[in-house]
Amino acid sequence: MVDVMSRRGLLQTALGASAAFGLSPLATACCPATQLSDKTWTNALQLDGVSPEQLRTPTSLNELIKIVKEAEANHKGVRMTGSGHSFSDVAFSEGYLLSPVQLNRKLDLDPTQLRPEFKGDRNLVRFESGIRLRELNPELASMGLALSNMGGYDAQTIVGAAITGTHGSGIGYGPIASQIASIELVGTGGEVLKIEPKNGITDPANPRPMLQTPEGPVPARLIADDEIFNAVAVSLGCMGVVYAVVLRVEPRFWLKEVRTRATWGELSQPGGFISRILSHAKLDEGDAPDPSYYEIYFNPYPSRPGGPPASHRCLLTRRYKLAELPTQLTPDDRKRGRFGSDALRAAAELTGYGARLMEFVNAHPDLVPKVIDDSLGALEDQSYFDASYNIFHLGPANLVRAYGIESGFDVTQTVAAAERLMVIAQGFAQKGWLHSSPPSLRFVKQSTCHLAMQYGRDTTMLEIGMLVGATGADDLLKTYENQFATEFRARPHWGLDLKVLNKFEQVRALYPDSADRWLKVYRAMNSKGTFNASFTDRLGISVGA
Repeated sequence: MVDVMSRRGLLQTALGASAAFGLSPLATACCPATQLSDKTWTNALQLDGVSPEQLRTPTSLNELIKIVKEAEANHKGVRMTGSGHSFSDVAFSEGYLLSPVQLNRKLDLDPTQLRPEFKGDRNLVRFESGIRLRELNPELASMGLALSNMGGYDAQTIVGAAITGTHGSGIGYGPIASQIASIELVGTGGEVLKIEPKNGITDPANPRPMLQTPEGPVPARLIADDEIFNAVAVSLGCMGVVYAVVLRVEPRFWLKEVRTRATWGELSQPGGFISRILSHAKLDEGDAPDPSYYEIYFNPYPSRPGGPPASHRCLLTRRYKLAELPTQLTPDDRKRGRFGSDALRAAAELTGYGARLMEFVNAHPDLVPKVIDDSLGALEDQSYFDASYNIFHLGPANLVRAYGIESGFDVTQTVAAAERLMVIAQGFAQKGWLHSSPPSLRFVKQSTCHLAMQYGRDTTMLEIGMLVGATGADDLLKTYENQFATEFRARPHWGLDLKVLNKFEQVRALYPDSADRWLKVYRAMNSKGTFNASFTDRLGISVGA
């Protein structure tokens, strides 16, 4: 198939790949997950970094305890990164910065310490915090289990993704943090804490549980408190260094993915797909089961100059849960998109993982709307079957070197937010700032975590990706982020915030019911300033500063 595709077709397919990346877009094929040396650490795209006084790679819980105590004794902040797929400074520390790459093991879950109703629960599993999704998923599959949902990339650590509010799509599913049942962290003074909701999995008759580790048991203190758990689950690394989590997963499942082209008018009209999401109506016609997961990519530009919002081309993705794969699958059922994953990978290579594609976009801005339309067509697919995690993960699309922002809107603002973007995009185009991939809409169930973007409301997450080096990329993204926060009170994704939030008063405005509740827990758990960092400095909440 690749041999008969034209160069233009490959370019269009590659642009389609960049559209689909889910905004954690870097794969190890084009550069390492992070850049780590004796003196510096940078994110996966090498767009930002820090030179901390100490870079450490702990290998056990006991070593983690010692490092936290050492940092505290030296009056330095301490923080542990994920895998470097945040574009904000949320992971940075100028004091002690820890890498989790050696904390990536499956751990035993001691049933004797669980409440009676959880002792035989096979859906509870325990892992160290540094395990990446790409390692976690096959491990779960070997146990006949799976994550309920995840985002579009698998290079993040499970905890790094969870504590920044990362999510998948499907209004029945909350962010990744909603799959956490228990959090084990090293807090102030090196104390080990086991933090759970009030009616959590651990038997409260044993408030000093022993955490089983490969190096031996370690005593901990149980905190079973909804308020504290809802702050720590999306803590942004500000309340301690997470050693491990207990996840609530589900039996292994497969997905059928269907991608169809539509116009924005068809999707946004009364009775259309978006209004059915909002009204919790049946999403598909007939008696067949509805998709559990769904998302929308849309061209920010009309199909013809000056066309109305209704004319913008879209790609609707629907994913249907299956307990098992059909016995008879055709070659097309195993191929993703019109050309398949091999062609997407070849297209990414042809364009230098986005570098030559970026040059094309910058040199031919007038062609961008048409190329985006064509790329959406390249991703169309009537049936693709695979294991759940292989479909959540967007594959070769993540090879494209790109970054972006993401903002969380009340789900009732979906149509207004998308159409506002279409208007703003026209103004940017007059400046020569062109979107280099279609924005996407993902739908997430409300969360009780105080600083999750989905706190207190079913949420539409609007993602905007840009190829690295595209003309005006930074200005375009920051303008959107500011505009959406001001106009819609949209909440920036903590891992993708381009330092637009610079004081806690801005956070309060976006989280009026929960920001100060989070802050109260943070001050209690960071009473000595042990977990101060660049991020807390930026927001003006570092303890003792």
